[in-house]
Amino acid sequence: MVWLKLGRAHLALELGIASVVAGAAFAQPYRLIVIQGISMSPTYENHTAHLVHRIDGRLYKGEVVVLNGPGGSMIKRIAHLPGESIQQINTGYGWVDASDMIVPPDLNKHDAYLSIRDYTIPEGQVYVLGDNRFKSVDSRDFGLIPVNQVWGTLVEQRVRVTPKKEHRTASR
Repeated sequence: MVWLKLGRAHLALELGIASVVAGAAFAQPYRLIVIQGISMSPTYENHTAHLVHRIDGRLYKGEVVVLNGPGGSMIKRIAHLPGESIQQINTGYGWVDASDMIVPPDLNKHDAYLSIRDYTIPEGQVYVLGDNRFKSVDSRDFGLIPVNQVWGTLVEQRVRVTPKKEHRTASR
């Protein structure tokens, strides 16, 4: 009986110490993350480690952030901030940001009715995009992200690298 009480006390002490250590780790202003996926390539490559600073103030357009998205933690670039107006086009597949429009290849342009709207990002929300537009799951798919879901910014902010288009020559 005495050993059982001592075992419980020892377990409670270990859990208490673990809670303090976990709390201290969570309170640290910096974290190391490893990018999983190609949504930010070639700007940030898959399986590379980066230092993230916890959010302590304002967000900026073009800033690369780590956020809690629908599928878990994600790294994306802030494309539009609260209060900004963007123009969107309804392609029949949903609303698409006109400045970054990717038309589905099977869209029959002659039969489709395209509608255009001006849309203002509401307060407390941001519109995020991956740098690799063709392989990214981002606000075009899951919509706006609440600002409180953005928990960090990459310390090393890089400008988006746009891959050069392939130049093909006609064969004769």
